[in-house]
Parts: sequence; C-alpha cells; structure tokens
Amino acid sequence: MENKTQIILIIGIILVLVTLSIFTLPISPLPWFDEVFFSSIAYNFAGGNAFEFTVAPPYLLEDRQEYTYGPVYFIIAAIPYLLFDSSEWLIRIISLLFGIFGILMISKLLKGNSIKVKLILTLLILSDIIFTSNSHGGRMDTMAIAFWLGGLFIFFEAKNMEKTKPWLVGFLFALGYLITPRSFMIYGNIAIIIPIYLLIKSNLKSAFITSLKLATSFVIPVAIWIVWAFGSFKEYQLHYAQLSSGYIGGTPPPPVFQWPLIFCVCALLLYGLIAKREKFIQSFGEPIVPFSIVSIISFYFLVF
Repeated sequence: MENKTQIILIIGIILVLVTLSIFTLPISPLPWFDEVFFSSIAYNFAGGNAFEFTVAPPYLLEDRQEYTYGPVYFIIAAIPYLLFDSSEWLIRIISLLFGIFGILMISKLLKGNSIKVKLILTLLILSDIIFTSNSHGGRMDTMAIAFWLGGLFIFFEAKNMEKTKPWLVGFLFALGYLITPRSFMIYGNIAIIIPIYLLIKSNLKSAFITSLKLATSFVIPVAIWIVWAFGSFKEYQLHYAQLSSGYIGGTPPPPVFQWPLIFCVCALLLYGLIAKREKFIQSFGEPIVPFSIVSIISFYFLVF
C-alpha cells in the first residue's frame, strides 16, 4: 500500500511538471538568440527558402544559408509552420514533445526495473536544469537525444526485425547527427559500445557484418548532406575547425546548478553498492548503464 501511494505521488508530481511546462511555454527560461535563429530558418524552410535565416545582419553569412547544424531539425520544425504562423509556443512544443519522448525511451531501455525506479529516474532527469530548459526552449537538443535513444531502443529491444534493424538504427543515428553534430561528442561512444556488445552476444563475423551495416547506413546520409551543403569533406572539416574554439575544449567542473543532481546520483550509486550490491552489479548487464556512464564522462570532458 505504501509503495502504491509513493508511485501515485511521483506520477502526480510528473504530471504537474509536464502540465506546467505546456502552459508556460510562451515564457522563455533564457533570453537565447539561438531560439530566434532556429525559428527563422525553420520558418524560411517552410516558405521554400532552404536554410535561410533573416534575423541577423547579412554580413554574418552573405548568402544567408546556414548549414552548421544539419537539416533535420529545420525540416521537422518547418512542418507546423506550413499550417500555423510562427509563435514561441509552436517552436517550443517541438522541443518539449521530443524531451518527453526521450524520457520514455530511457524508461523503456531500463526493462528490468520497477515502475517506481523508472519514475524516480524521470524525476531526476526533470531536475536537470539543462534538460528542462532545453525542453522549454526552441533548441534542437532534445530532438537529437530522442533520435539517438530511439536508435538504441530499436537496436536492443526490437527482436523481430534482425535483418533490417542495423540499417534502421544507423539511419536514426545519422538523423540525430544531422540535427546537430555536437551530439556526436556524447553519443559517438556508441561506435565503440555496440561492436563490443555484438562481440559478446555473437561471433566475430556476425558482429563485423552488423557493425558494417550500421556504419554504412550512418555514413551515407551524412556524406550526402556534406557534399550537398559544403561541396567536399575538406570544406566540411574547415568549417568546423573555424568554429571549434568557441564550442569545445577544456574540462570545466560541472555547473553549480547540476550539483544537486550529481549528489543524488552519487548517493543512489553508493546505496546500490552497499545495500543492493547484487542488483547493482547485474545492472551493468543492461547496455544503457555502461552507455550512460561513458556518455556522462564524454560530456564533461569534451563539452565546454
């Protein structure tokens, strides 16, 4: 009875937070120029002007075409603009919906855990200001997360599509990359974890063939975009080399507003190690656990 009451309480808190997010979408948590920038490109794409942005002086880009982030976010964000006029609510609801979808994917990947554990994890995710602000603003982060996690979910959970699964998973990873290449700094470790997982679960030949299919279905869409937008891989590399100093580098400590979340996670890890040692060790058999650990390390060491 007590456990049921706790579950109802946690569900109630989550529903309140989601409802609050929906009704407060017109209020931006951050005065962020990126939101206006992205909305402008999506709006222009809906109007047939490719990836043009019109909210900044033309000296920033003479042809006003922006290719840095990839095309996928702007194509998806343009769909509502075909039916409605631009608004803060419209551009932000996309981020919120993909944020909710990402949480659902994480919950599904934790297949061996109780509803209570999954709900507590959801509350922990919602306590992360970076996640909630991006879910509440017109940026592309939650969409990229959703595509990468969707690919992981299909790879580990879709048991009835073994022949087509590697192609679909690689394609979903490519879509995540083509939403923002910066997502690869966190999710690129998939390229290491999945082949290792395949080697453990099958033989060398099978692991190699499946990994090759994944890599092929990832590389082809990305290569098509690079050649179309930049002309060559060399120009693509030069473009990001010019931007890199402002986006990556250094290993700063976690921001102060993430300390409570980190404290809670460390406390739960300590509790698991002491009180639930057997389950704690078994949890590393779920692919999402080592993947998450490596992703967190990648974030703090690569993202400035």
